[in-house]
Amino acid sequence: PIKDVLKPEVHNRLVMYGARYDDRGERLVFTNNTTGQESISRIFEEGHAFTNYYFFIVGDIQGDAKTAQETLLRFTGKILKRVDLSPDTDGNLIAKKLYKEIGISRWTIFIIKLVDRYALNYYNKFAEIYRKGKANLPESRESLEILANHYKFSQPEKTRLELDVIQKHPDNEALVNNYKEVLVLYYRKPTEEALLFKRNRIRTLASRHQIPAQLFDNLDQMLRHQSQEVSLPDFVSHTQVLITKLLLSDNDCQLTELDLKQLLEARAKALLQHYAKFDDMLMDLGKGYSGEKAQLFSIIVAHLERFQSSYEIINGVAFIDDYPLVEEQLYLLARTQDVIDNIKPGFFDELTFRNIERQYLNRYGQERLRKLKEGIKEIITGEFLPNELIKVIAKINSEARLRRLIDTYLRESVRDIYKEPLTKIEQESLRKELSNKLKKQALIDDLIPSDLFAAAMFSLREEYLYLSDLLPQIVNNRDRQLRDDFLENSDLDRFRTEELEQQYFRSYKVSSEMLEWFAKEIRG
Repeated sequence: PIKDVLKPEVHNRLVMYGARYDDRGERLVFTNNTTGQESISRIFEEGHAFTNYYFFIVGDIQGDAKTAQETLLRFTGKILKRVDLSPDTDGNLIAKKLYKEIGISRWTIFIIKLVDRYALNYYNKFAEIYRKGKANLPESRESLEILANHYKFSQPEKTRLELDVIQKHPDNEALVNNYKEVLVLYYRKPTEEALLFKRNRIRTLASRHQIPAQLFDNLDQMLRHQSQEVSLPDFVSHTQVLITKLLLSDNDCQLTELDLKQLLEARAKALLQHYAKFDDMLMDLGKGYSGEKAQLFSIIVAHLERFQSSYEIINGVAFIDDYPLVEEQLYLLARTQDVIDNIKPGFFDELTFRNIERQYLNRYGQERLRKLKEGIKEIITGEFLPNELIKVIAKINSEARLRRLIDTYLRESVRDIYKEPLTKIEQESLRKELSNKLKKQALIDDLIPSDLFAAAMFSLREEYLYLSDLLPQIVNNRDRQLRDDFLENSDLDRFRTEELEQQYFRSYKVSSEMLEWFAKEIRG
């Protein structure tokens, strides 16, 4: 049911033969038809990726089959959905839980545990690499591919296992659970703008954490099947009308520049709002056509797919410090911009770069975005080669990685002494100390650049100023202008600022009324 699908405390999906939810997904209906069979492959495809349990009871049970099933569910349903079975290596944990909940000594519980060892091995290997840090993933990808090929995993099987690791990682779990909560509310009130804002904001923050968008797309998909949309957004209904008109027209099958402009604007809105049903709607519209009509539909889809790929590349470069940019992607961006700008000069920029949520970009993301925008124009005119642009962005990423290391070490080293500014001599001593640490780990070859170190120290000072002085004033006086002034003039990006705010709210247990006001101000 929808109320259970995305609850953080619900770990397991419980299936009972002979039981199903009614059409509205609200009431459980039991029947006497409790027989069935499933193939091993389907069990792991529809159930858990590498571990599934079957259990049944033998004993003196009164009533028919559906009464017995209802009784069992009443005894065991809550605990079975909520118990974390990840540490249950031998089935002992679930056996004890079931025996305790049922509490009838004359009943015998049989448990069958099915494990896909190949999937479990791949899961553990990926989890080990991911725990060491996301930066290790690119260099470990080859060994993971070899393992996946050895086990003959398809791409969806491999992705499913990896996303499960990423979702459960402590650094990501709170963000993912927050998205689940917002998603349930959003699908109940799809016209609520505040929920759409928060949903999109979480996705933006997730991209900064390098959490794949597919994880959130999958959560959207789960809920989509369990909810009914009240009404379609305008950009979707307009797209339906336009494509239907094009495909039903008796005139020559021509896609005009105005048609393409409207379709691209709709696709951009769907991407900006993460409206996952757009693709399904598009595919439904193209069913049943052949000949010239089918060819026209293929042209429409090709234009929209090229635009979507371009949009996702630009977002990846902007928000992900180590985004693996390759020449083919830059050629795609150049070709797509050339086509779209022929419709209207600057139209590609309007649909992509201007739609980036820049307030959440740090200075490195801003710089990458600027260089990418300039570089694509120069690739189109032949003034710049893709490999040259890749080197420019790689240099920015190298500095961003070093800055992350400096920030981490500074927070561990200085702790509370940033309350009092360090003297120049003390700062230089600390710079040499951190440089030596990083050299020993073969992370740098020379001293940390003085300007980079100074910028990191200044950011720490700004963080302390905001947490200890400005934020208490903003909260106590409900002073939005003071917050806006800080964001406008500070070197801290909005993402880091909001992390500090959440830290403050947790530490000082700020009232729900104040949190609600603050959330509205952020949206404003």
